[in-house]
Amino acid sequence: MKSITRTVIFLSIFVSMISIKAFASEVSGWEVEVDPIAFALKGYSAHVGPRIGSWKFDVNTASEDFTSDQTKTFLNQANFLAKFVSYGAKVDYIGESGKGWHVGIQYDSSNWSYTSTINNQSATNVVQDVGPRIGYRFARGNFYVDPWIAILKNISGTNAVNVGGQTFQPQSFLIFPTVHLGFRF
Repeated sequence: MKSITRTVIFLSIFVSMISIKAFASEVSGWEVEVDPIAFALKGYSAHVGPRIGSWKFDVNTASEDFTSDQTKTFLNQANFLAKFVSYGAKVDYIGESGKGWHVGIQYDSSNWSYTSTINNQSATNVVQDVGPRIGYRFARGNFYVDPWIAILKNISGTNAVNVGGQTFQPQSFLIFPTVHLGFRF
């Protein structure tokens, strides 16, 4: 049931983003992006969405498997392996040129799996995050490089997860910096 609810929310956000066309100029193009850092860390990240006037919209999916060292470094949790698959949506004011500074907001719903490295027991959790983002897009022709950072608040009210007697505490806030590579068409 949670999966159906998340899917309905996700699709509602996407349809709402597209319907913004009613008060904005028509779609001026589409963009596709990937996050090379996610691929380097044995995950994936794919984004697609329209540009409508000075606004950029996207829906995305991402996944990553964290080693115990990465879980300790990035999530501040020792003795765990962690994996997530997420779906999300972003809206950014990027200006008519499609390059330079941009600001926006993003929402993500992530299905997490945690495994204790001590007793090999696992547990799952769903975490929803929302927050502002800012970045700077460097463009050359239709290609662009887009470093950005988001400050995401856990809005799911998710409490600590018990994994075989160990506690995994999802973060209340997450500072998420990354770089995207994209193509406009």
